[in-house]
Amino acid sequence: MAGRQGEQELMELQQKLMMVSRELNEVQVKINLNQRNKRRAELTSAELQGLAPDAKTYKSTGTRLLFAFNEACNLIRSMQSF
Repeated sequence: MAGRQGEQELMELQQKLMMVSRELNEVQVKINLNQRNKRRAELTSAELQGLAPDAKTYKSTGTRLLFAFNEACNLIRSMQSF
């Protein structure tokens, strides 16, 4: 009886260990991602500080937004043809 209880406790502890290990891995991935984003922001800030105050700068909007905008334009054009 005590042997079965010990085996059951061992299995529960192993499951908890696996869950905690998975959570630790997720946190480490998030930390690495945030460190990269921070470094990218620092580099961008350094570049922008070196520019003249009246220099024009542009920010990327990403392709998804442009794709959605094109779809909306196509939809409006198709509605106008009716």
